Amino acid sequence: MKRKYIYYAFICIYFVACRREAPVEVEAPEAAGSGPVAAVSAPVSGAAVDIEDASSCAGCHSAVVEEWQQSMHSRAHQGRDPVFAAMHRVRVEREGEQLTGACAGCHSPLAPGAPMSAAGAAGVSCAACHNLAAVHPGKAGAAALERAPGGLLRSGRDLAPGASPAHPTGPGLPALADGSTLCLACHAVAKAPSGVTTCATGEEFAAGGGAPSCVSCHMPEVEGSASPSGARPRHRSHAFLGPHGAWAPGGDGGFLGSGLEVEARWTEGGAEVSLHNTTPHAFPTGFPGRMAVLMAQGEDAAGQVIWRNIQQDPMQEHPEAVLNQVFVDAEGQPTLAAWSVERRRDARLQAGERRVITLAPPAEVQVLRVALMYRLMAPPLAKRLGLEEAPEAKPVKALERVLRR
Repeated sequence: MKRKYIYYAFICIYFVACRREAPVEVEAPEAAGSGPVAAVSAPVSGAAVDIEDASSCAGCHSAVVEEWQQSMHSRAHQGRDPVFAAMHRVRVEREGEQLTGACAGCHSPLAPGAPMSAAGAAGVSCAACHNLAAVHPGKAGAAALERAPGGLLRSGRDLAPGASPAHPTGPGLPALADGSTLCLACHAVAKAPSGVTTCATGEEFAAGGGAPSCVSCHMPEVEGSASPSGARPRHRSHAFLGPHGAWAPGGDGGFLGSGLEVEARWTEGGAEVSLHNTTPHAFPTGFPGRMAVLMAQGEDAAGQVIWRNIQQDPMQEHPEAVLNQVFVDAEGQPTLAAWSVERRRDARLQAGERRVITLAPPAEVQVLRVALMYRLMAPPLAKRLGLEEAPEAKPVKALERVLRR
C-alpha cells in the first residue's frame, strides 16, 4: 500500500510538472473585445506546480477543474463573459480606464493590478479561493483576500502537512468552512459613486437569516472524491450553480426556479399565482440588470390562444408581474445602476417573501398557462450594451404551471 502511494505521488508530480514546461500565452476570445494576455509565470515558491494556473491542478483534481471550467468563476474576466465585457466597455468609455482596476478585485482576484495577465484572465481560479491565509471582513475582492505564502493551498477541512505531493497543505480555512464568508468577499454589496446600493446579495443574505450557507445551494455535494487519493466519496461541486447555467449548452431553468414555491388557482374574477421565495436573498439577486416576468396566456376550448397578460411591454401592461429593479439618473431617467442617483423601483421578491399576482383572463379561457421567464438583462439594458441578439439576452423559462377548468 505504501509503495502504491509513493508511485501515485511520483506520477502526480510528473504529470502536473510536465504541463508547465513552457510559458503559455492565453488568447482571449475576439468576441469579448480583449487582446492576448501575458505568459503564465513560473511555479509559486514551495509548490511543485504553478498554483495560479488551474490546468496544473487537473493532474490531481480533474473532476473539480472540469466543473470549474463550466462555471462563471472561470469566465469572470471580461475576455470570457460577453455581458461583463459589454458592461466594462460602456463604463470605461464614460468613466475611464481606472475602472478596470476597481473591477479586477473580484473579476481577476489573483492579479488585480494586471488583469490582462494570464493569472488575471483566469478569473476566479483555484488559488483565488484556496491559497489564502485569511479573509478580512469589511474589505472587498482582492483587498479582502490575504494570500498564503509558499504555495500553501487550504480547504475547509484540516489537512496534515505533506498531504499533497504537489503543494503545501495545512489547517482548514474558517472562511471556507462556514460556506459563506469567502463568497461574500465579492458577493456582499456594491454601491454606485452616488452611494446608491446596486448589488446587495450579502445584505439580503444577512437580513434573510444567513441560513443555509451560500455553498449549500450553489455548491451542492456530488458523487466522487475531489482527488484520486481522497477518502470521501462525495465533494462539493465547483460548477458554482447560478443563473448563467441556464444559458450554457444543455442548460435549463431548473436551478433558476429551485428557490421558489409556486401555486396557481382560479378565482371568482380570474386567477392568481402565489410566489414564495425560499432563498435567503432576494429573487433575482446579484447583477442589478436581471429581471423575471410572470407571463400568462389563456386558451379557449379549442386550444386557441385568446388572451395574454402581456403583449409587448411588461412594465406598461402588467408591472405587478415584473420582478426587477429600476435605477434613475439626476433627471429621473432610467440608467445603468452604476450611474444612478436613486433606485426608483425594487419589485423583487425579498428573502422569504410570499406574493400573489392576480390575472384577469376572460371567462372563455379554459386553459391558463403561466411561466416565470428569467432574463440576465432587461431588454433596455441589453440594447444599451449592444447585446440584443446575444444568447444571454434571451429569456429562459424558470418554471411553469397550467390551470384547467
